[in-house]
Amino acid sequence: MLLLAVGVGVTFAQRAAAGQVSLLLFALGLLTGLLLLVAGLLGYWLAALRGLRYAADRNAITIQWGEVRQVIPIQAAAILTSNELEGQAVRRTGWRGVHWPGYYAGTATLHGLPLPLYPTPVTASGEVDPSTLALAASPANVTLALEGGATQATAAQVAVPSTNPPPALANPQPVLVYASRPLADWLYVCTPSQVYAISPSNPAQFAEEVRIRQSLGPTEEVAQAVYHSGLRGNPFWDDRVAQAVILLALAINIALFAYLCASFFDLPPNVELHWNTDGQPDVIGRRLDLFRLPLYGLVALVTDIAVGLWLARRERMVARFLYAGAAAVQIVFWAAVINIVL
Repeated sequence: MLLLAVGVGVTFAQRAAAGQVSLLLFALGLLTGLLLLVAGLLGYWLAALRGLRYAADRNAITIQWGEVRQVIPIQAAAILTSNELEGQAVRRTGWRGVHWPGYYAGTATLHGLPLPLYPTPVTASGEVDPSTLALAASPANVTLALEGGATQATAAQVAVPSTNPPPALANPQPVLVYASRPLADWLYVCTPSQVYAISPSNPAQFAEEVRIRQSLGPTEEVAQAVYHSGLRGNPFWDDRVAQAVILLALAINIALFAYLCASFFDLPPNVELHWNTDGQPDVIGRRLDLFRLPLYGLVALVTDIAVGLWLARRERMVARFLYAGAAAVQIVFWAAVINIVL
């Protein structure tokens, strides 16, 4: 992708240097920018895959993917491995996020996933009473019960269920996926509010390690949460107003580039670029010099975005005003071009 962006960029630079200005040149420039953006995104995803980690201690299961860290209280988690599906086929009908062979990160909708249930009271025969199946809040050990049937449990596995248990997860289920293996090899970490799919190198051993730590009990209370660090943790990603203003400013800037490319050969070879206090032109330049205006606008926009991202962590409204100023600058450059051309 990066090589493709470089190739298109070289073609763009050669045509621009030769003065071959047209909408084709504009399309090449726009394509170069988009390819560089996609290459950067792919680079981020690959770096996140390289750093994908799963960890478990007595307090929490932690999933680290890039700048995203999922923390799951270990006592609120039930573990389900592919071997414990007992032949049930799990299928996917929806996906949002990264999805290619060997890399799955995002939200999937799964069907046929059995509900792992926390230990519940058993009957005198040692079987789980199906009428009492519910997700308990804080299990000491985990047993698995499939919908429509019962599973064996021993007295050591019995825990008192919550008096007001959370509702069972519905089927189909939205699942947060952080995996590097196909669906058949996923291990599921289930809480009353969310299901996570991961792919440790040895799922059975990981599940056993989690259950051992559950039996030991926690040393401190941990909240189920997701944490973002670095650029991903910037408040900008949750600020729809700021995003809309930046997209508007960028659209205005791109439109100015397109306008100049489309009307380039309709302009005189030399244009008046500046006037003195008496209204007389004192700077005459080539029509190609008109591209400096949207270029200056683009530099101003990038600078304001960089400063705004830094300010957003401290003063969100100040950052918004900065983005709005960047949009206003694009309009000023549009007015300047129209004044020169017309």
